[in-house]
Amino acid sequence: MALLLDLAAGLCGTDHEDEEDQIDFCGMPSDQIVEIAVRRDFLLLKLQALVDAETPQQAREALRDMEKEAKNDEKMLRFLVRAGTVEIIRGSKLLGAGEESLMNKLAPYHEQRRLRELERKKRGKWGMLWSSAS
Repeated sequence: MALLLDLAAGLCGTDHEDEEDQIDFCGMPSDQIVEIAVRRDFLLLKLQALVDAETPQQAREALRDMEKEAKNDEKMLRFLVRAGTVEIIRGSKLLGAGEESLMNKLAPYHEQRRLRELERKKRGKWGMLWSSAS
C-alpha cells in the first residue's frame, strides 16, 4: 500500500523531500499552534511591508523585524525562503549591501531548496516515480 501511495505522490508532483519544511501540528497544544500561525502571519505582513516600502528606511525596518522574529528558528527561516523572501530582497531597489544579515541566515536554506528543485527537474516525472518506489 505504501508503494502505491508513493507512486501516486510521484504522479501528483508531491515530493517527500518537502516534508522537512512542513510543521506537523498533530499532538501540539493549541497555544503552540496559534503561536506558530501568528508568527508566520507576522512574517508575511513584514514581507509585504518590504514589498510596499517606499523608502530605504521602511525597507530596512521590515527586514529588521523579519530577522528579529525569525531569529535562528530553522522552521521560520525555511518558511521565509518558501515565501520568496530571498528573491524579494534581491529585487529590492531600496536595500543596499549593508542589509545582508537576514540574507546570510536564509542563504543555506535557499541553496538547499534550489538544489532540490534542480534535482526534481533533472529526474523528471518518471525519475520521481522510480525514486519513490525504491
